[in-house]
Amino acid sequence: MMTMKMMMMKMMIKILNMMMMMMMMLMLLLMMLLMLLMLLMLLMLLMLLLLLLLLMMIMMMMMMRRRRRRRRRRRRTMMMMMMMMMMILMTMTTTTTTTMMMMMMMMMMMMLMLLMMLQMLLLLLLLLLMMISIIFRGFNIHGSGRVYLSTSAADVTRRNHEYYSKRN
Repeated sequence: MMTMKMMMMKMMIKILNMMMMMMMMLMLLLMMLLMLLMLLMLLMLLMLLLLLLLLMMIMMMMMMRRRRRRRRRRRRTMMMMMMMMMMILMTMTTTTTTTMMMMMMMMMMMMLMLLMMLQMLLLLLLLLLMMISIIFRGFNIHGSGRVYLSTSAADVTRRNHEYYSKRN
């Protein structure tokens, strides 16, 4: 017959196991989300780069058209200005996207760290429960390989009797 305390212990362990499983699932989901976000960010970057390239092409075309009409000096200055503008745009976009990515990564990492901490705490709780049970009950390991959580004399004699009767 299992005592109430044994039942409670078993229930606690089951609950803790369930919680651990849930934590693992959450972690996996977070990782998946992180990967998806990374991919999205990369796609965004590529799109931005393509757009910038298109802009560059348009600007170049415009410059080519203007070349015929205006003088050389103006053309050169205009080209330089356009190039500078393009460079600034490129840098701005890339920096913003990268910073966003970094922020997202940091957030995700923080979440993962918190989850890990929770997992560790749960494990510690389990260990504490086990330790408490051992200290207060003392495991009584018999030849049958079963582990008992009580050491009252009557229980021990009864168990021994059961064990030896089974052996014979």
